[in-house]
Amino acid sequence: MRYSSRLALSLILVIGAACSEDEPGSDAGVLADAGVLADAGFVDSGAADTGVEADAGFDAGEVDSGAPDSGESDAGEVDSGAPDSGAPDAGVDDAGEVDAAAPDSGELDAGPEDAGEVDGGPADTGVAVDAGPADTGVAVDAGPADTGVADAGPAVCDVEVSLPETNAGQVGASGGSPGPNLECPAGAEMVGVAARISDANTSNGGRSAVGLTAVCAALTIDPQLGVTLGTETLPEVAGTGQFGWTPATQSTITRCPDGWLLSGLSASRGTTGNRFLEVNMTCTELLPDGTTTGVPRDFYVMGTLQETGTRDVVACPVGQVVRRIATRIGAGFDAASLLCGAPTCGP
Repeated sequence: MRYSSRLALSLILVIGAACSEDEPGSDAGVLADAGVLADAGFVDSGAADTGVEADAGFDAGEVDSGAPDSGESDAGEVDSGAPDSGAPDAGVDDAGEVDAAAPDSGELDAGPEDAGEVDGGPADTGVAVDAGPADTGVAVDAGPADTGVADAGPAVCDVEVSLPETNAGQVGASGGSPGPNLECPAGAEMVGVAARISDANTSNGGRSAVGLTAVCAALTIDPQLGVTLGTETLPEVAGTGQFGWTPATQSTITRCPDGWLLSGLSASRGTTGNRFLEVNMTCTELLPDGTTTGVPRDFYVMGTLQETGTRDVVACPVGQVVRRIATRIGAGFDAASLLCGAPTCGP
């Protein structure tokens, strides 16, 4: 379609030239243009091959050498512009704070806090932790609390009942008069009782005790060996035996369990209210340090008869045991008052 249009245009130009005025200048100019158009213009080397529209117009300007091809895109902003080599690559923010500033290698890698207190300070290798007295000193490894008297010293308790005394009360009637105290030899304590009972009725209307016996022994508590009782003694307080109180027979000697001491007593006055029979005793257990557990037990004294009537029961205060017994006597044994004290470990 392009070539047909151009041929038609050439023909119009030729015809127009033939019809124009006979002016020498005009003939030669138009014919020269027509020659060019016919020989080298649109047919042989026209616009499709070398014409302005194809080779030098918009086709070569914009694509091959125009500003958009080599100005802004190829070498301006991308290859050599300021944003490619400016502040981000060599400025202070890029290499100052991260690569060479003081916070990167000062405080963490070589500062006093990093290597002073943790790696070589006194708290890490000082005397208080590794070699001080608290680690290897006398108080822990060789002091008295570890190997001294507390661990290997005397642990044996020789029990004694100490002053002051407490009068816990009386068992029996108020006949007769005060007699001697019934008490153990020095170093011994009461671990039981017995009574001598008349073989026949007395002048007070029935059989009655003529005397009361204490069972005494030294008591030792050893944590390793247990309880040890010393030689037993049997002190007695008795009346004169007149008016039927003698002859008399000793009852069974009744003892507390090992490691217990006498802490209470009870007896009947009989139906007449003025005799002493049917005896019971109370014992209290001791701890290894000589103090009491507060646990009592009652024991009947075999051979002291049994009879209804007024009954007296007396016990030492909690934590105490019988130290000695005050008595009342006449022809027979009338009454016993318990004097109590706290047991302890003696020297």
